Amino acid sequence: MKKILPLLLLSLTIACTKKDTHPDYYGTVIPKHPADEMWTDAGGEPQYMDPAQVSDSVSQALTDAMFVRLTEVHPITQKPIGDFATSWDLSQDGREYTFHLREDAKWSDGKPMTAHDVEYSWKRLLNPKTVSTYSQMADIIQNGRAFREGSVTVTGLKNFDAAESKMIQDKLPAQLKDVEITSDARTKNYFLFVKDEDAQAKKDKKDQLIEEINKGILGSDIKAEPTTANVVQVQAKDDYTLWVQLVSPAPYFVGMISYMVFAPVPKHVIEKFEAQGRPELWTRAENIVVSGAFKLVEEEFKQYKIYQKNPLYFHADKVRLNKVKAIMIENAQPTMNAYKVGQHDWSSSESYPSEYVDEMRKYKDTWFYPKTAVYYYQFNVERKPLNDKRVRQALSLAVDRKSIVDNILKLGQIPSRDLVMEGLGGYKSIQSEVYNPAKAKQLLSEAGYPNGKDFPKILVKFNTLEGHRKIAEAVQEMWKNNLNIHVEITNMEWRTLIEDQNVHNFDIMRMAWVADYLDPHTFLSVFLSHSTNNHTGWKNAKFDELMDQSDYMRDPEARLSLFQEAEHILADEQPIMPIYWYSGTKQVKPYVKGIFPSLQDKYNWKYMWIDERWYKGVPENPDAVPNVPWE
Repeated sequence: MKKILPLLLLSLTIACTKKDTHPDYYGTVIPKHPADEMWTDAGGEPQYMDPAQVSDSVSQALTDAMFVRLTEVHPITQKPIGDFATSWDLSQDGREYTFHLREDAKWSDGKPMTAHDVEYSWKRLLNPKTVSTYSQMADIIQNGRAFREGSVTVTGLKNFDAAESKMIQDKLPAQLKDVEITSDARTKNYFLFVKDEDAQAKKDKKDQLIEEINKGILGSDIKAEPTTANVVQVQAKDDYTLWVQLVSPAPYFVGMISYMVFAPVPKHVIEKFEAQGRPELWTRAENIVVSGAFKLVEEEFKQYKIYQKNPLYFHADKVRLNKVKAIMIENAQPTMNAYKVGQHDWSSSESYPSEYVDEMRKYKDTWFYPKTAVYYYQFNVERKPLNDKRVRQALSLAVDRKSIVDNILKLGQIPSRDLVMEGLGGYKSIQSEVYNPAKAKQLLSEAGYPNGKDFPKILVKFNTLEGHRKIAEAVQEMWKNNLNIHVEITNMEWRTLIEDQNVHNFDIMRMAWVADYLDPHTFLSVFLSHSTNNHTGWKNAKFDELMDQSDYMRDPEARLSLFQEAEHILADEQPIMPIYWYSGTKQVKPYVKGIFPSLQDKYNWKYMWIDERWYKGVPENPDAVPNVPWE
């Protein structure tokens, strides 16, 4: 079995030769690979390679170049532009989109890619069987939530008004009255959402509800059945026209669908493996069929992945790389070492430990740039003592964020207790109090733990990275000094951390959120009660109501005010503890072209190429070759 890391570690002991280096750059400046290749560090092993299941930055980075979406984010303007879609029309009420698709798009096995693939993929994203933690993003599609949450569809009624909804509620048996009722006059359906925290009890109630309605409790012509994908309002009008109806006007929609989970996937391939009872096998290198610029062709778990250019990609003639090798290094120190000796050209994760910040600033191949992302700790509010918001507030106010940023990180991050950063889509942050240890101590006392007495044992989990460890140790010390409590900290691999998060196996967990689209909604919607990305267990009806109103609000200023009101609730309830807003940093070899600073930390390999002048050393004029994306 071929291994990369042992060879990598051996190579790190070999110093760069003098002719390979230049004082303006860190480490070698001569590529170690052919000019049609690029090497990158992915930052670890991805949890998933199925677009619908992608939920983390590593998985996003390694699937991004393989699958097109209807739109993409332009690498310079950071605004959504057409990808698989060439254009789109929007109805006057802002709720209906008609996308016109390319007719030359093909899957890598030669099969044409059509609007039917998009319809299938978006409905698959919403299908509970897909188990997508990002599926709630598609709730904005009319009736998407009804399918995703497994509601009961009721047909045969005709008014679709408040009186008819009340009639349904009044006629339901007492044991089945705890339901949410919505309707869609267009499809002539009512949707009944059964409420119960216990999954089996919820299923039993849903089955009983269907049985009772079909017995005629609402009328002999009224029927009920489990909600199917057919009610979701996305439809291929023909092979190259896709129609979508939204629940409400959503100004972020075109940008949102550039995110990986909205990528069309190959139905014909997935269904083949589903029929074999092994649906997960479709993303293996030997099986995967893609639509984007690159195709996975070889992989070694936790070692590397190799991608080859996809000759059937519709812009293949513009893609200059034929091969990309992604290595899997989780820690910043070995990542920096590997970069120095040319084992990779750039990293999609943190490139170097924080103690090297001052040294790295002097090199031209070190980038510093704005980034729309927040670093936070999330609390499991279903576990004591974190079920008390006073405890959560105390823990948050006892953390000196400025000290963390100034003494540990040193990259210009902005200390903040707020989730949404200043200026995002015109947003003005709510400016929560950042640090008040006296108030924190008082809150903890009010919660029943004066001077930390009898405070129970809790554990902070974070993924393996030196920077995360240093932050955890600093927070641990601050809580000890300011609240007289001791918490345990532990690190684990990224993949394991995500698995624990998804089953709520944590007290406190380090997490971050990078904007999926450039709008405050991308951050605040994570903490909706029905969000599959809300792992805190926190729910708040008023917060949900305000977020729902923001989707309907077309006045930009009024919409931002709704976001502020919602964030004030989140900040008071404190299910998460924001620590800072990110400032991006990255090491990129000077010979890598077609890579640009990204607010969303997304980098598309299809634009990248190697400047061959650097094989002879530093060019006389390094910037003589324009660094612009192809159009």
